[in-house]
Amino acid sequence: MPIRRLLVVSSIIAILPLAAVSGQGPFPAPIGVRVPVLPTPVAGMGKTWLAYELHLSSFAPVPVTLSKIAVFADQGTAPVATWTGKELLGMRLWPSGKPDSTGSLAPGGFDVVFVWLGLPPGSRPASLRHVVTVQAAGTELSVEVPIAVNPPSDAPIFGPPLRGSGWVAAFGPANANGHQRTIVPIHGRAAVVQRYAIDFYRVDAAGHLFKGDTTSKKDYYAYGAAVLAVADGIIAAEKNDQPENELPHASRRAVPITLQTIGGNYVMLEVAPERYVFYAHLQTGSVRVKVGDRVRRGQVLGLLGLSGNTPAPHLHVHLGDTIEPIGSEGLPYVIDEFEVVGECQAPADLWGWLTSCRASAPDRRRNEIPLSWKLIRFAPDSLR
Repeated sequence: MPIRRLLVVSSIIAILPLAAVSGQGPFPAPIGVRVPVLPTPVAGMGKTWLAYELHLSSFAPVPVTLSKIAVFADQGTAPVATWTGKELLGMRLWPSGKPDSTGSLAPGGFDVVFVWLGLPPGSRPASLRHVVTVQAAGTELSVEVPIAVNPPSDAPIFGPPLRGSGWVAAFGPANANGHQRTIVPIHGRAAVVQRYAIDFYRVDAAGHLFKGDTTSKKDYYAYGAAVLAVADGIIAAEKNDQPENELPHASRRAVPITLQTIGGNYVMLEVAPERYVFYAHLQTGSVRVKVGDRVRRGQVLGLLGLSGNTPAPHLHVHLGDTIEPIGSEGLPYVIDEFEVVGECQAPADLWGWLTSCRASAPDRRRNEIPLSWKLIRFAPDSLR
């Protein structure tokens, strides 16, 4: 008798996806939806932003087309965002293969939808509810996916990582950029370590990265800049002996790029339990701290250089939840004070970068995260 019951239950489970896609019975969409990292609201340029991903898995025996996602905040009845068509297609990764023009998900397929949700300033939702709608076998089906939202206090308040002006928040927080769209699987954990990462390049008023010779790293404005501790903390890891790349170049590197060399010379600063700030691409021999050192906010950790996987001198900085530089989950943070003094256009490439920057009246921002391609001047107390 127990065996017979098991067989009956197994048969019911097996027919659920078939019934769902044929419109038979009140079954939800035959997809799994998971949010691996709950979002935390951060302020930026007059809005509240939440960055997270929806992992989709198809359990249907036929192709499934994702047609709409609507998001509701708390108990609201009107969606705060709705994505369809090409906009929704542009938010997807398809790690299981290149999609067709309809964006269909094959049976057993896996997909990732990258969400960069902007809400009115001061918004502090405690939860979000997603209504995910798919088309399968001529039938429209939906599933509701509620998630909790972390409090804004979960984003630590940092000081500036650099001094002075001319810093471009290249590939900073936004949806369609290489940082947020990179999922790195390490030790069996697939994480978005660069979810809130920023590459700080330095430019002059004309939008040039350098003066004089494009092949001389010392002619780049960012080269040799002091890199600062953004908070009090303990040095958890550092590297100081990797050779720098001989010259700025799209692909030439001094050493083969591996998980151990991709960041070049670096510092890992533990600012709280399971909170590590990663500073990458420093000058060889310039790191001034050792593992176990206690440092204070504003202390110089090293000098910006041209080591690791970089085409031109810049500081890569992000906050992660483990000491693993590349394999942790990227976490949000805000900077206590800085000025936005303009905006730059994304260049076609970063070797011999020539872009255009539009200056604007200084706009002082407090407790915000710098957004992508904003031209930044750090607060006066960082200019010493």
